[in-house]
Amino acid sequence: MVTREVKSLKKELFVHKKKLSAHKKELVSNKKELKDHDDVVKKLKQHKEQVVELRAEKKRLQVNLKKHADKYFFEMRKSLSTAILAAFAFLMALSWREYIDSWIDSIVAISPVQGNLISALAVTLISVIGILFVTRFLQVREK
Repeated sequence: MVTREVKSLKKELFVHKKKLSAHKKELVSNKKELKDHDDVVKKLKQHKEQVVELRAEKKRLQVNLKKHADKYFFEMRKSLSTAILAAFAFLMALSWREYIDSWIDSIVAISPVQGNLISALAVTLISVIGILFVTRFLQVREK
């Protein structure tokens, strides 16, 4: 009877060892899954940090882009106004041309020196005075 009980206990012990072995394998598998899960959580945290950094970079780039766009449009308006003013100045110069030519012709007629030299000198003198006036009194001051 004792042998039978011993055999029964040995059998039961064997079954428990098998169950224990299965539980150990399951535990190892669960530990591996937990480690994989921890790795995923770490990667997720890294990705969240990268998203925050990318958002900050995006904001910085937007501010930088706005600053450069404002500067571009300022320079474009400045160049456009300069071109328009130059066109008006050219139009004024053409309107004054006939008057200056007739005035110079009257000076040349009474001058002992005849020709284009007096004409060129007079136009140069008037132009220099005009340039000095414009640069002195109509100077644009930058901010």
